Parts: sequence; C-alpha cells; structure tokens
Amino acid sequence: MVKLTRLIAVLVGLLLAGCETAVDEPVSKFDIEALRAMRSEAKFHEYPPAFYPGAPTEEVRARCEARLNEFLDELVATSPEALSKSLVLARMKVLLESFTLEDSEEQDRILIYLEGVLDTMAIQSSDGLFNTWRYGFDPT
Repeated sequence: MVKLTRLIAVLVGLLLAGCETAVDEPVSKFDIEALRAMRSEAKFHEYPPAFYPGAPTEEVRARCEARLNEFLDELVATSPEALSKSLVLARMKVLLESFTLEDSEEQDRILIYLEGVLDTMAIQSSDGLFNTWRYGFDPT
C-alpha cells in the first residue's frame, strides 16, 4: 500500500511539473493605426495568395466583413491599458463562434485576418484557440 501511495504521489508530481501556469500578458505595444487600416479595407474578396476564392455571394461577404469590423472597432475603442492577451483572445473566441455556420473558406479566411491582428498586437500565439475552433483539437 505504501508503494502504491508513493507511486501515485510521484505520478501526480510529474503531471504537475509538466503543466504550465498561464500568465496573462499585457498588450504593451501595437499599432492602432494598423488596426484602423485593417478596419477600412474591403474584406472577404478573392485573395489568390491564400487560395481564397472570395465569399460566394455579396450577402455573405458583407455579413462576414461586418462581424470582423465590429471586432476591430471593439479593439480600437478599448483603452490600451485595458488590453491583454486574454481579453483579445476572449473577443476572438466570440467572433469565431459567430463563424461556425459559414463555409470552410470563410472560416479559413477569418483565421488569416485574426493572425494579422495577433501580429499587429505583438501577441505570439492564440494558445490553441484557432486550432481548437477550426479542427476541434490543439495539437500542442
């Protein structure tokens, strides 16, 4: 019994040692003008470098663009001191959930736009959010 208890304690210790503690990162440097420029661009049009054929109809294009623009407006309107990685990712998650019924092409395209937002805000990773939303699992 003592050996089993010791074995369980060792296994729990190894599991805990392998877990990383999530630390929220402030978004200290980002180019608000780049977000505004992204906001002003027409979106969900054909984009050959990403093999994106464009939205299937103008209605779909306008709907997807409106949702992304609303997200960008929220970021720009938020005080830079209040922005953090967790806040940005939480807002991204809400936006992504609104794309679950869109075609796969629009789902892939929204991820490219959001990767651009992460780059603009100097956020290194979505912490698995994008993979989990798009493919149902985080490979890490």
